[in-house]
Amino acid sequence: MNELVNPLEPFKFWARKPLDIANAYLKNYAKGRQVLLDPFAGTGIFVFAGLLNNMKVIYNDLSSYALFLARNAIKPVNPKIIQERLNEVLNRKLPFDIKTKDGSIIIKKGSKIEDVINWFYESRCNCKDGKKICNRNVNVEYFIWDTVYYVPQKLGEKYALKKLSEKDERYKIFFDIICKKEEIEVDGKKLTAFVFSRRDINEKWEKAFEANPKAWITRRERGRKEASAVNEVPANIIRIGLAKRYRREPILKKFNCVVHGDQLTYLDQFDIEKIKLIENLIYPFPNLIPNNKLTYVYNGKEVPYLQFREFQTFVEESLSTIEKNEWKDRIPRFKHYFTKRNLIALTILLWSMMQIDDDDDRDQMYLLFVSNLHMDAKFDRKGPLDGWATGYYASLDDFKENNILVQLFKGWNEIKKLKEWLVKFFNSKLSSITYDETWDPKEFLNHINEPGKKNILWLRKDAKDIDSIINRRVVDVIFTDPPYRGEAFSVQYFELTSFFVAWLVLDKRWKQKYGDLEWWKDEIIDNKSQGKDVKKYLDMLKKAFLAIDNITKRDAIWIITYHSPSKNVWEGIKGILEECSLKLPPYEKVMTQKIGTLSGGSFYIRKYGSVGEDAYIVLSKEERIVKETIEPVKKLSKEEFLKLVLEKMKKEIVKEGGIVTWSMFLKNYPDIVLRYGGPYGESESYKDLFEDVTIELADDLRILDRDKIGDELFKMIYYSIDENLLIRKILVLYGSKRKEIPRSELDFKILPKINGRIDDFTKVKILKEIFYYLPIENKYIFKPQAKTLKEFLLKAEIKEIEKALPMPPELIFKIKEISKRHGGHIVKELSENFSLAVFTSNYQYLININDEAGIRRFIMSSKEKERIDKVIVYVNYATKESSLHTLAKQLFPAIFIVIPYEKYNDIIEAFKKYDPLENLKKYIVRGK
Repeated sequence: MNELVNPLEPFKFWARKPLDIANAYLKNYAKGRQVLLDPFAGTGIFVFAGLLNNMKVIYNDLSSYALFLARNAIKPVNPKIIQERLNEVLNRKLPFDIKTKDGSIIIKKGSKIEDVINWFYESRCNCKDGKKICNRNVNVEYFIWDTVYYVPQKLGEKYALKKLSEKDERYKIFFDIICKKEEIEVDGKKLTAFVFSRRDINEKWEKAFEANPKAWITRRERGRKEASAVNEVPANIIRIGLAKRYRREPILKKFNCVVHGDQLTYLDQFDIEKIKLIENLIYPFPNLIPNNKLTYVYNGKEVPYLQFREFQTFVEESLSTIEKNEWKDRIPRFKHYFTKRNLIALTILLWSMMQIDDDDDRDQMYLLFVSNLHMDAKFDRKGPLDGWATGYYASLDDFKENNILVQLFKGWNEIKKLKEWLVKFFNSKLSSITYDETWDPKEFLNHINEPGKKNILWLRKDAKDIDSIINRRVVDVIFTDPPYRGEAFSVQYFELTSFFVAWLVLDKRWKQKYGDLEWWKDEIIDNKSQGKDVKKYLDMLKKAFLAIDNITKRDAIWIITYHSPSKNVWEGIKGILEECSLKLPPYEKVMTQKIGTLSGGSFYIRKYGSVGEDAYIVLSKEERIVKETIEPVKKLSKEEFLKLVLEKMKKEIVKEGGIVTWSMFLKNYPDIVLRYGGPYGESESYKDLFEDVTIELADDLRILDRDKIGDELFKMIYYSIDENLLIRKILVLYGSKRKEIPRSELDFKILPKINGRIDDFTKVKILKEIFYYLPIENKYIFKPQAKTLKEFLLKAEIKEIEKALPMPPELIFKIKEISKRHGGHIVKELSENFSLAVFTSNYQYLININDEAGIRRFIMSSKEKERIDKVIVYVNYATKESSLHTLAKQLFPAIFIVIPYEKYNDIIEAFKKYDPLENLKKYIVRGK
């Protein structure tokens, strides 16, 4: 039972934390402590980590969905019981006929629920056997929808002429060749418009390209014939609002035929007739439709959620769930994010689950119900960015309408493995850990000193009042991820989790046990629709932490995570925690510390460490008294010292195009100290100073931080450097190190340092040259550009980078997603010698992307027995064959798989399988 499993992994939740990190922090800082509290527990990952460390734990969160999810995912229930209940749900008989609006019976009373739901996804195989259509019965796994757009003819022609004047013929070609000219009706008015859909683009892009190849190639960096070149035009006219949504329709169906295998084909007449029939059905369980509005009632007014996008929600479409009267006010309801087909199927499934009498068994069924509920909505799309990636209430233009039973069984397959592990873990004779829950604070406190008894307390209380619930100083570990405000926005937990709760509260028993949709009134958040600003958010958070402090022992350990990029927000949090007599580090120290990850999965745990964008800060009240070190008399202030050093370094910095390194600083500052003295007595302090006033770009290459050294010094140095070269250098180096960068990080951490030196048009142009932008994830992906990178490195520090040539930036992301979703494997991201570790039933696959040095470091740092059952997958660009054989010999007994760059798609396909090695055997390299 050494393997650590996260029971929350299969479920959709936002800003989740890694279990192994939580577990490591408790082992390092909370050993021997008795009671852990997470007052903002969310999915309960820190609480679960507390259970794993044999602690008594208190779970608290206002969110009804978070409480339901945490309790029922963590609870060790025998999977055989869940399977029996699932069979009961699917075999239950339909209590009445399902009819059309004209009274025709479509599905008869007494039909099995599984058969009833399957009817909605029944189709025919439309593959050809010679001249005949196959026409065998098939069950559709999903339908792909497409959106039809329109551009008023006059506006389209005007815009195309404008672009022609700029010597850009692409828009005229697009309107002439890909679009159809039709008379349509919009808001009751007829107009002539250019009309197009994704299907039109896919079918006609080559014809548009061949009309004038030069027009497309000259606008593309890669300069080759490809669909994405043509796609830029419709993407732009949609983005600027010239093209508007007209209608959505399903166009493709994915199914498996016993003869023709997996197929993705266009809908045929059978599917169209089925859609018309479903549109004419009477809802069989109208009282089980989530009809709640996505609104707050604040100051007597109905205000929509912040995370709602009207222009993508209210679009005419087939199988629409928007009633005629709901088009007028355009107020979104949860049902609007499902097709009528999926909405009816889900209500039938929910009804059957609601018939289970036992509360706990019914909760486990609801856990299955919500496991992939977001995949049954219009939030999913084909490709790597699936599963409600945007986090907004918006019907995607190319969404996948998934078969709800397929999604249910996918969820069950994942949950089943976790339940098996939980049952074995909590019942293992080798483990002293038990699971014994209570909802009663008095019962929990009565057994506080009895190991294994009532060791988890479930609370759904306002954290601001938690001291009135517990009313004793019993907590000696606070481990929590408070609700933080970001630089520009906060994670809207109420809005996002309400998607699931809107269904669950239809069961009155569930609502009474877990809560309703009103808790937003006490949510600690910055949300203008709720009438809460930053001041209100900080005030509520302060009250919560003071209440938490009232039930916490004086010698308690506080482990706080922080993930806002805003220094101002940190200062507000810092002030609040200091009122609890906790001493906190400065923002810069929290943001710059890192936790190194070993390939084996263990961690170097530091008091102020960060994982990705999360900082983990360990505090205790004893730290509030800090011993002051006696410093030598300072002859210079920090500002005076920096001015002298940077004036001395200016020529070298300008020569290197703005880049600074510690070795450069080290070479210059001792002379200043000898002549004038300095602000510090120890040389180590000067390195801290250097790192504090610079920003790391790549390895030891940095730029001076304008905010830290001041405008005067920054202008003295950087205004001698060409601004175009400077921004390119900064972005290329930063991108080469980070690979994927959140937009907020570039906008708030890097670009402001050179603000005012370059116009927006040039800045955007340079960003496009250096990065791909993913609007859904709101982040930049670095475009590998070895030659440019070599030019930007210091002459004395040029590295061998010629081998690090083009590699698809999304490769790791695709392997990660496909391994988990299709292969059912466990995946961990690594940051040292390998990018990913994929755990299958037979092997641990360590994936390295064109980093031969990383493989050599692994060989040097690992023992032979540690390489047993490991498969090293090396996606390689230019390593010599002789070197590959040498590496294979040194890696033995690990299996060495070498995949040439141009064959990288083979690795993606391999990890879809239960046994990836079967598809990778041809790439095995053996030692000579």
